[in-house]
Amino acid sequence: MIGAVKQIIDETRKNEQEFDLVYSNASDMAVKGGLDELKMPRRCARQTHRNNVPASSDKEYFKRAIYLPYLDELIQQLDMRFGQEAVSVVRALSILPFRVHLISEEMEKDVYDYYNTDMPSPETFRQEMRLWKSFWENQSTNRVNNINLN
Repeated sequence: MIGAVKQIIDETRKNEQEFDLVYSNASDMAVKGGLDELKMPRRCARQTHRNNVPASSDKEYFKRAIYLPYLDELIQQLDMRFGQEAVSVVRALSILPFRVHLISEEMEKDVYDYYNTDMPSPETFRQEMRLWKSFWENQSTNRVNNINLN
């Protein structure tokens, strides 16, 4: 799901009509807020303490200075928060009884690779997974869908 969200954000970043809509809505809100219109700040040749993006129009300035950096930061934050390590951790949820029948060999390998140092007997993991799958496949009516720590 995170990959799909990142792809949509990337497509939005490239779509000029999306920015046109955002800019139009922001301009309308600025007018409602008492501003005449959105204007880029005064630029000077040597500016070092604030954003000095080269642009030929107000719209182009706001796209370069606010819109694109925001979307880039959003993608970067998704990468940081939901990187490959996080995917491996979430895949461990696949061993819950109601989902264990869906676990693939790749998912099983990710779980093993991530948690093998925490396992008391990592060499028996594959056999234990086979037994676990077999047990819950035969318990089709009473599958547990959460982790009960009591």
